[in-house]
Amino acid sequence: MGVVVHWGYGIGWGVLYAALRKRVPFLRAALGVPFGILFSLVGDEMMNTVMGLTAPPRAWPVDAHARGVAAHVACAAAAETTCRGLDAAAALV
Repeated sequence: MGVVVHWGYGIGWGVLYAALRKRVPFLRAALGVPFGILFSLVGDEMMNTVMGLTAPPRAWPVDAHARGVAAHVACAAAAETTCRGLDAAAALV
């Protein structure tokens, strides 16, 4: 069940990103890096703790936080790259 929740949560953020990327241009700067950082800070650092899903951020080593930020930045970059590809494809139609 944890995997389903994790994937659903990630997909939800991806849909939110796709909806916001043209309305809030700074989110898509540098292939979505700002969004990836926000995604990591809000999701990993705040919401997981508030919902009682994980220990507070201070309980984790710095390298765990760095890996989390890197993974969320990569996810946002993939989402931005996909959206740009879909925009280009739609322009051809």
